[in-house]
Amino acid sequence: MVTSVKTLLIVTVYLPAIFAFFSRRSNHDILEDMAAQIHDQSVSCQKSTGADEGDVKEYLSSLTYPSGKKEFNLFLCCLYEKVNMLNKDGDIDKEAFVKGVEKVTDEIFDRCHSEAEKNQERCERIYQFDICTAHLYM
Repeated sequence: MVTSVKTLLIVTVYLPAIFAFFSRRSNHDILEDMAAQIHDQSVSCQKSTGADEGDVKEYLSSLTYPSGKKEFNLFLCCLYEKVNMLNKDGDIDKEAFVKGVEKVTDEIFDRCHSEAEKNQERCERIYQFDICTAHLYM
């Protein structure tokens, strides 16, 4: 009797949890998909802002952020605009971002948005927000 209860427990509780764990997409797969989806926009923004091509490639492949490069911040601003992640006021659109970026929850958005709001300059806010969300879900 105890053996059959254990077997039933394994089949009904643990196996679905194990399959769910292993069926989740890896961060690498998510990044590859996102980079492919925004390729045209990222090329356009890289060219229009003068952001370093190597910095953009590093960002798209591994979410590596150069520091102190205004052109990269402008690139992120441009990218957020082109992929419709900003609302009509120019702020990051919570609904669009949570819906459009896999693994980002309302809680992650709220935490990062409140941190980024401390910055006066819009592109710096977007830069800080993007770093925060990447660190919390990657």
